Order: sequence, then C-alpha cells, then structure tokens
Amino acid sequence: MNLTEQVGNNTWYRGKIEGKGSNIWLHFSHVTAKEETTASRLGKINNADVKIYKDVTDPDSSFTAGPTYMDKTYFIKKQMKFDDQIFYLISNEPSSQKGVIGWVNGKNIETHDHKGVNSKTKTFYLKGKGAAYDRIWGGSQNLVFTSQDLAKHINKEFIVNLTEQVGNNIWYRGQIEGKGPNIWIHSSHLTKKKIN
Repeated sequence: MNLTEQVGNNTWYRGKIEGKGSNIWLHFSHVTAKEETTASRLGKINNADVKIYKDVTDPDSSFTAGPTYMDKTYFIKKQMKFDDQIFYLISNEPSSQKGVIGWVNGKNIETHDHKGVNSKTKTFYLKGKGAAYDRIWGGSQNLVFTSQDLAKHINKEFIVNLTEQVGNNIWYRGQIEGKGPNIWIHSSHLTKKKIN
C-alpha cells in the first residue's frame, strides 16, 4: 500500500500486489491487516481435527493436528491478529523461532498466560497423588509419573528449582529426593509437611 484516500465515508487503498505490477485501488472492506505481537502463553490442542497453519494467509499450508499434536503443552511466544481473529504460534521450545510447529486459531486451542515466579530452591513433600510431567501444565503426551506412580513416593522430598505460574495456578519444577529427571507438579499435589 502506498496511498490511502477517502471517498465519502469509505476508505480506499492504492498499492501493488506483493509489491509488483501496476498500482490498483481496493476498498477497505476487501483487505485485511496482519499484526504480530509477542506473547507468553501455553497452549493445548484438545481436538484431532484442529488445523495448524504454516502460513495463516495460505489455507493450503495447513495440516490436521491428529493424535500427534494433541494432549501436549506448547509454548506460545508470538500471536497474530489476522482478519479479526487471533492466531497463536505454537512451539516445542520457549521460542518463536526454534521448535516451531505452526499457527493455530485461538478458537481451537486452550491457552493460559504463563510467567516465571522465581528460581529459588524449596523443599516440599509429595502427597502421593496427581501427576508429574516433563513440561509445565502437561498433557497426556508429557506424562512422566501417573497418580499410581506418585502414590509410591508419598512423603518423599520434592526439591524445587523453578516456580512458574500458568493462569492462576502455581507449578513447581524439581526432582524427587533431588535425583532423576526434572519434573513438573501442580502445587496442590505438594505439601510443606509430611503427611501423618
């Protein structure tokens, strides 16, 4: 677009398609804007039929989520407003460039705000219920320990090394008795004192 003019109550834009060819005029109702902004959210796809787009402006670039991309937590570091709809860029890493999968319409993905709280070391005890994940607010594909697994670890120390918030919920990352892999557990499944 290289010129904007108004005729009565109507706005008209002059420009070139992809910057090439002759100048043409288009009524404002026949074009749409694409606006990208940064974000800090997490998302989960809960339906196999959801479309994921490599390019939001190209419907042919889409593919179906299927079971591969369902029930898994994704990082969202970029969002886009396009044609009066919000799209989120989902990634397997906390980056808008690495681990990127594609864009998902905001109506088709469950999302929550995500922010770091602190990286202070804390010690809690496992209540022996809930689940543990390899990613915060994990889905079934992120599952490391089921409720049955954690029941075997009741009253064991959980050494926290990172605290983060998802929506209104606090999650802790740490290790059981300071050993093994880092796992994420919801705050409601931990206690400060051993259970009698």
